[in-house]
Amino acid sequence: KEQKVVEVSDPKNDKGWDIAFHLTDFKTNGGASTAWGALGAAAKTDVETLSASAKFDGVTWVADETGVGIIKKMQTEPDKSEPKNLCLSDKVIQFNMTSMPPAVEKSGKVWLVKDAQGKVVALKVKSCEYEGVSGSRKLILNFEYVYLAEGSVTNESNAGPSTPSEPKKELKVVSGEINVLKWDAWTYFSFKEQKVVEVSDPKNNKGWDIAFHLTDFKTNGGASTACGAKGAAAVTNTEELKANATFDGAEWVTDVTGVGIRKSMMGAVDKDEPKNLSLSDKIIKFNMGSMPPAIERSAKVWLVKDAEGKVVAFRAVSCDYAGAAGSRQMVLKFEYIYLED
Repeated sequence: KEQKVVEVSDPKNDKGWDIAFHLTDFKTNGGASTAWGALGAAAKTDVETLSASAKFDGVTWVADETGVGIIKKMQTEPDKSEPKNLCLSDKVIQFNMTSMPPAVEKSGKVWLVKDAQGKVVALKVKSCEYEGVSGSRKLILNFEYVYLAEGSVTNESNAGPSTPSEPKKELKVVSGEINVLKWDAWTYFSFKEQKVVEVSDPKNNKGWDIAFHLTDFKTNGGASTACGAKGAAAVTNTEELKANATFDGAEWVTDVTGVGIRKSMMGAVDKDEPKNLSLSDKIIKFNMGSMPPAIERSAKVWLVKDAEGKVVAFRAVSCDYAGAAGSRQMVLKFEYIYLED
């Protein structure tokens, strides 16, 4: 539409581009290349003449997909997380590797491309040739295109989604660090917000997911909620944190009262205070053979349901004292990742 190259910083969330070029790879703004419903796709034709009045019957639209990958450096493995369009890539132009630099072969066919809004363009490559010498060489693609009138394409079918469903959010490991050496207070953390959150009424607040107090933990569920939050926890036998891990037969434990926590070194146990017995004194615990007590840490992964019931895999990375007596902290470093549905 703009008839020019556009600067794009976040292509999956930008409808301002329609086609992208990378060596012999192409992508459209659709399928796996969009995160918010852009309608890009491509289709092959048997026509070699570009005409705004052309009619195309029975075309098959192909949306972008991942899993094949692109080469980002010579002699390296493809980046399989990078989407591209398999109708266009290595079809519009391709390398013949019998010479170096590789000879460029060009298709004389017309290709149909849906822009981000779903309007159809007919595109044809006029030439693709090297310019310059080794070290500053360019590969210049000369192309032309025309928007087709509505109704020019009939009896369409899809090899991939022409109107893509909401893609999965990319799942990443998140790291956190908290001073848990606070006798008289819990520290509340939101997995979704990736930060400590201020909570004045924890039982009536769904904005937190896990809370820390020395070697005690609570989730936003069971006896810790009065507003229907769905927190719980389960131990696993794995030590590896992966978004696509699967766990069979997890035994979910919700928070309970009656066991209690200490709010001062020599104080009585507050048995009205809820905590989660799958997590408390399991992820980290004190060895009372020394003073201050030595801290022992489990390397296992725990499953934790957030307040909405979505599952996080959680692991303590380290737990160490910092500072001198009187201002000592107990720093818990942890990492977590949301699991795939």
